[in-house]
Amino acid sequence: MTPRRFWISAFGSLGLVSMWALAHLLTDDCWLFRNGTRFVVVFGGITFAWLFFLFALRWGGRILLLLASLVMAILIPSSERNIVAAAESGAAAILRSSTLKLEEYRASGGQYPSVLALDKGDLPVRYYRFEYVPVRSPGTGSIDNYLMRARPLRYGCAPMPSFAVSRQGQFHITRENRDATLNDPILE
Repeated sequence: MTPRRFWISAFGSLGLVSMWALAHLLTDDCWLFRNGTRFVVVFGGITFAWLFFLFALRWGGRILLLLASLVMAILIPSSERNIVAAAESGAAAILRSSTLKLEEYRASGGQYPSVLALDKGDLPVRYYRFEYVPVRSPGTGSIDNYLMRARPLRYGCAPMPSFAVSRQGQFHITRENRDATLNDPILE
């Protein structure tokens, strides 16, 4: 491969991948939020490499690359990436496990803690803000109840609900752009 062919292939591939990313960024405000930086970098890198070899190889190599790509496309199962649903499910799971942890804490100490470190996974934290609010008893001042909430970081990018859960363990849900409260419908 000549240096000229190398640079034309590199800049041509870079230009096409850049236009792909820029087109998504300009037409969909939520594209990067939904897919995440890691996906965009990995997918863009693979696409760059594929285009580079397509441009750099001669006709025989191009045909082999296209045939290999076709075989891989047939053999590799497609998996629908429904990250938003996974984040929603993960947020509910974090609230549920935290509720169990709080009940264990109360059983051993008589009251709920004033501060709680939630066990958060990577995906739910990318999409949700979590909050633990201890509720003190007016008479004794002890923490005898709590409210935990999970609220989407960005509304409008996906139909993600806000959750609220208290000592009773019932999940309350709203799809409005606000925190869920105990007056919202119960998730069945």
